[in-house]
Amino acid sequence: MENLIAILLAGGAGERLYPLTKDTAKPAV
Repeated sequence: MENLIAILLAGGAGERLYPLTKDTAKPAV
């Protein structure tokens, strides 16, 4: 569950911190 929450948070932050999360959010999915 912790991983799932982390992915959801990363996905939400990805909209604001796109340059930072672009590379980390995709592999997480």
